Order: sequence, then C-alpha cells, then structure tokens
Amino acid sequence: MSTSQSQFIGIPPDASYIEEMLLQIMVDEFEVVLEDNSAYEVARDVVRLWEDVCSGRDALVKEWEGQAGRYVPPAEEGEGDLEDSSDDESDDSDVDMDEDVPQLLDHSRHRPRVDEPEVDEEGFTTVRRQGRR
Repeated sequence: MSTSQSQFIGIPPDASYIEEMLLQIMVDEFEVVLEDNSAYEVARDVVRLWEDVCSGRDALVKEWEGQAGRYVPPAEEGEGDLEDSSDDESDDSDVDMDEDVPQLLDHSRHRPRVDEPEVDEEGFTTVRRQGRR
C-alpha cells in the first residue's frame, strides 16, 4: 500500500467530495450532466457502504447484492412498438443485461466447500486431511 493510500485509512470519505467527483466523471467520460440530485444520493450510499465495510459489517453489501439480482430495468417508452423501429438503427450498448450480477463479496472464502479443491495463489492444490468418522 502506498503512503498516499495509507494516510486515508480510517478517515471517512466526504459525501460532497464524492458527489463532485461523480459529477465530473459523468461529464468527462459520458458527456452527461446530472441535474436530479442522484449524484449526492449515490455519494451518500458510497459513504454508508465504506463505513460498514471498514467496521467489518457486510449486511449492506449482501442486501445490495440481493437487490441487484432481482433488478429488472424498466421498459423504455416505445420499446415494444415494432412499427416505429427501423432496421438501420444499431444497438451500440456496452451493457449486456443477460449477464449475471457480479458479487461484491467473496462468500466462498469464509467457508470453503468440501467438494471443491482449494487452490492457492501459486496454483497449487491444498491437500486436506480427512476427518475422523
């Protein structure tokens, strides 16, 4: 860990700073200006998540993972109209909604499954001792 990173450990992030950073990233990367206060709501959630993770709680992460798995994006207006669509329009979307939602926590690390071999960072399989029966 670098010195610049270690100086911020334990210091809670500022929601207004995160909001400004999110707004700047949206403008720089996506050329989008947010005017609905959603950047502050996201920043506030980031601060809550940071505080929970730093204190060792993972309930909020698990709750959000569950919500993400159930999320169904709302249909856009006119999406079902086949008459209005043209063949020369291309779908340049980078997001594939059929993909699985990525997990934020590695739940398998806490209790390894018996049927799966445990492999370390170097690629070696850990030999486990058989329990007495």
